[in-house]
Amino acid sequence: MMKLTALILFVWSAAAAGPFSHPLRVGAAVTAAAPDTLRILAVMAQFQTDITALTSGDGRFDLGPAAAPIIDAPPHDSAYFADHLLFAQNYFRKVSGGRLHVDGTVLGPVITLPAAMQHYAPVSGNAPLVAMIEETWHKADSLHPGFPFGSYDMFIVFHAGVGKDIDLRGTLGYDPTPYDIPSLYFNINGFRSVKGTSYPGVPVSGGAFITNSALLPETEVRAIPTVGEDFILKLGINGLMAGMIGSHLGLPDLFDTRTGRTAIGRFGLMDGQAMFSFSGICPPEPSAWEKQYLGWVTPVTVSSAATLPLPAVGFTETDTVYRVPVSAKEYFLVENRQRDAKQDHQTVTMRWKGNVITRTFTRDEEFFSNTNIDSVYGTVIDVDEPDWSLPGLINSANDYRGGVLIWHIDETVIERTLASNSVNADPAHRGVDVEEADGSQDIGMSYDLLSAGSGSEDGSPIDYWFAGNISPVFADEFSNVSQPNSLSNSRARTSVLLQDFSASSPRMTVRYQPTGAVRLSATLKRTNRTSGDHDAPTLADLDGDGADELVYTSGDSIYAVRQDLTPFFANGTGLFSRFGGRFQPAVFRIPGSPVQYIVGIRAKSVVIFANTDADADGNADTLFAAAFGSDVTSPAATYTSVSTAFVITGTASGRRVQIARTGPAQWNIDSTQLFAAPVIGVIAGPSPRWYSADSIDAFGIVGTSGGHPFTAAGAAQRSGLIGITNAPAVYINGGNAPAGGTQHALPAGPVSGFALADVNGDRTADVLTASGPRLYAVNHRGIILDRFPLTAPDGGNISGSAAVTALRSTGETVILFGTQSGQLCAVTASGKMVDGFPLQTGGVASTPLLWGTKLVAASNDTSVYVWESGALFDTSRSVWNNPFGDRFHSSFAAESGTPAPRSEELLPPSLVYNWPNPVYRGTTNIRYFLGKEASVTVTIMNMAGELVQKLRGTGYAGIDNEVAWDVTNVQSGVYYAQVTASGPSGEQSRIIKIAVIK
Repeated sequence: MMKLTALILFVWSAAAAGPFSHPLRVGAAVTAAAPDTLRILAVMAQFQTDITALTSGDGRFDLGPAAAPIIDAPPHDSAYFADHLLFAQNYFRKVSGGRLHVDGTVLGPVITLPAAMQHYAPVSGNAPLVAMIEETWHKADSLHPGFPFGSYDMFIVFHAGVGKDIDLRGTLGYDPTPYDIPSLYFNINGFRSVKGTSYPGVPVSGGAFITNSALLPETEVRAIPTVGEDFILKLGINGLMAGMIGSHLGLPDLFDTRTGRTAIGRFGLMDGQAMFSFSGICPPEPSAWEKQYLGWVTPVTVSSAATLPLPAVGFTETDTVYRVPVSAKEYFLVENRQRDAKQDHQTVTMRWKGNVITRTFTRDEEFFSNTNIDSVYGTVIDVDEPDWSLPGLINSANDYRGGVLIWHIDETVIERTLASNSVNADPAHRGVDVEEADGSQDIGMSYDLLSAGSGSEDGSPIDYWFAGNISPVFADEFSNVSQPNSLSNSRARTSVLLQDFSASSPRMTVRYQPTGAVRLSATLKRTNRTSGDHDAPTLADLDGDGADELVYTSGDSIYAVRQDLTPFFANGTGLFSRFGGRFQPAVFRIPGSPVQYIVGIRAKSVVIFANTDADADGNADTLFAAAFGSDVTSPAATYTSVSTAFVITGTASGRRVQIARTGPAQWNIDSTQLFAAPVIGVIAGPSPRWYSADSIDAFGIVGTSGGHPFTAAGAAQRSGLIGITNAPAVYINGGNAPAGGTQHALPAGPVSGFALADVNGDRTADVLTASGPRLYAVNHRGIILDRFPLTAPDGGNISGSAAVTALRSTGETVILFGTQSGQLCAVTASGKMVDGFPLQTGGVASTPLLWGTKLVAASNDTSVYVWESGALFDTSRSVWNNPFGDRFHSSFAAESGTPAPRSEELLPPSLVYNWPNPVYRGTTNIRYFLGKEASVTVTIMNMAGELVQKLRGTGYAGIDNEVAWDVTNVQSGVYYAQVTASGPSGEQSRIIKIAVIK
């Protein structure tokens, strides 16, 4: 992948130069930590002399005397390039806090390549550039037999001519020198993209291989054709060289590599605007994220209210950066950036005609500013403060020195796009983004000179956060409702509130105040994970003290922590057992004891763990274990009967296994062949107990779901057996025996598990399940409930089962569910999102869990999230708080009381309607409520009273019924549907209008 720096560089003196013509790096990212010492070997390569106007110069280095005092003036000899490497040494020593020492060597003499520059131009790919690199290093090797190339880390080829790094086509309408050489960094993957995957690098003396090379020009000063005389664009190569070194260290480009437009402006290193900030003489310091990525700073994570002191970057020996979490992979980084942190002005050290000259600038001047550096000449070898290059303005009329920068980091994006070097290629969802305090997302935009945003495209003085910011929308807070806001990238609410920013200075403060009804309390990291509801956290009172412990799995291991999130065992990690976590553990209880035990599954074994670690090996002791002839394929379930405790599960061979504890140290095992396929589900509610199997369409031994195998199963007391089939459909059997039954088809898509709960308040359990991004609720007759399906706000597929509880304040039923895209939602039965939701994770992997005043969810980012929800939920009314119903895995929802119909009337008029209405395609559902059992017909007529179709509907009493009308072959228009119910109590009809629009 190419890492050419496509930049937008505006030349105010004459015309605007277009994007930098390419990314910087060629080759997929190579993971590497920043070393303590970076040894760079550079050589000088020139070409055969040419006279073409299609390249800059004549192919040879300019070794003549300087004609005028300009930046990077000749002679461009080895001393000149050594001075640029000296600048790199000084720059990286400062910005790394002394953690990186750059040691550069220029190896002479000048190498003359066998062809003219045009021969190596990458007109249709990078093969000519790789050939140029190979020829250069082969020649260097032949000139220096036995040279220790293997002692160096990074290699640079300084070539004659001007870099093809600024796209002038937008300004001139054409490229005046199309065969110039672009500035690129090739890593080993870049070489292999040209030479093949087995290419080891350029072979040199001592059996070594050169596995990387940067191409850099002798100068970026160029003549731009204009009306009259040419305009001289004066740019230095220091910033570009710093970017190349950043690429070698592993940093990705942080501009939009698809378009070349800036994405972080002049607030970091790896953006073209930064590399050519102050005309390329010195880039600003790397951003907080770049330093974190290289290991140069360790951000301080904040989770509780505090006033945060923020000394400016470079003001102290160690930079201070705060990390404010949104999720385990998404967060904000907060830093203080000041152009003159030491308040000693800006001192520039340069070499001119062999002499070292030092100049101090007290402010921005006409010839010392971001757009004009004529007061600087020769080779810049050091600057007092790199961050003088930041956006700002210091003069007699203005004093914009900087302020707090807030960076929005999304590591999910970074991880996905790092190899392709496109971290910030999506302006709507950047991996590293500046939260611009002026409220306008200007960085990376393109404005004409007369637009209000002109000049802010690469960052402006009011993008910092500080008291006194003159932006009209600046409100001294960064929150869910500010502009910009602290919402997650998926638009989920966060608890992040930063406010009370102090005035801009080298020592600033900001107040962090977590907000909202639900606040992120902790993320428990795991080393690995399984997926789906088998990975869902659960609860168990392991010590019988009345306070539940949190139990979760990581791979095959089981972890347990107390209410304060400290490990249950004193091992520092929370590890409970290194094995047994194949499925979510079930909880085992012994009648008469308050202590609860964990049942784990390990391959062919069931293990009941004691809650002790007598040998202090980090594993819980074993209370009982049993092995079977084939793998255990169903999560365990437990129940009790008088004085006996039972564990039931199933195996791959189709056997039902039951373990019974009949007394102290008394265990019985019973195994019965049920199926010719693996057992995948157990219903452990009141007798009888049912099992479901993989690849067949049966509960227990008899009964079918219409030929579709079950993928999950459960039960409700009156509603009978519930299953999810691979049709996909919800299967519901209305009786106690698994014969017959009804189904509600689900749209094609990933189908999650299900929950059983009384959603609509009729005292009958409804079925909640999801298909793709939609959550469905159907009654026990398979009819979808009012206001359903609900759609996940982030459009992500819903994962795991829903959890069902109630709001403490109103008693409303609340449904909690998560999406693979990362949002955790809490929605009332009326479809309203609970205040403070959705929450953000790295992708919810399982059923949410209510743990006292805490809310818990396992995430695809290998974390378990714990939020503090206070008194928001009435957990005493939680009826489905586990993918298997409860901690015992009963997969059973008891119903109490008598069903409460909404009306005793046979066909209440207010409860007859159709949805959707209007109908644009497919079908519309004609819904009606029956107070009593009846026979139902639906007669559909057009406006002329002519019969269109007659339908027969279901006649279930006390619930909603539905009949679908397919309008595929129906013309647009208004139709009447007469719903007639006839029964022992009489006959009633209702008429509704249906609009069909095509």
